Amino acid sequence: PTVSRERKRKVIMAGAYFVLLFGGSLRGNEGLMLEGQGLCKHIGMGKSPGEGVPIHVLAPLLGCFESETGERLILVVLAGKSESGIEFRWWLEMLVKSLILEGKHEVAGPAFCLPSGVIIP
Repeated sequence: PTVSRERKRKVIMAGAYFVLLFGGSLRGNEGLMLEGQGLCKHIGMGKSPGEGVPIHVLAPLLGCFESETGERLILVVLAGKSESGIEFRWWLEMLVKSLILEGKHEVAGPAFCLPSGVIIP
């Protein structure tokens, strides 16, 4: 049986969200602060690093954190793959492919969003 594009999108969004929370030691809704355009722009960084540098992936978070005022951009660095086999890079690359397919790589906004571009409630 074929899987609908909508179903694939939901699985990619959920998987990427879970690995971001786990790999970045994030709590609650902090993962929803992942900025889509920045993720797409920086996804290539860390894929083929220099000698002695492990494969990694950058996750740009944009928003108000805890009791702070004003927005901040924080780059969370995740290993490409955990020792237990969790593929952090692969999941975020799948998310980027989904965002590009929907044209969301061209405008700043949340990576975890509805097809309309609105952040997932």
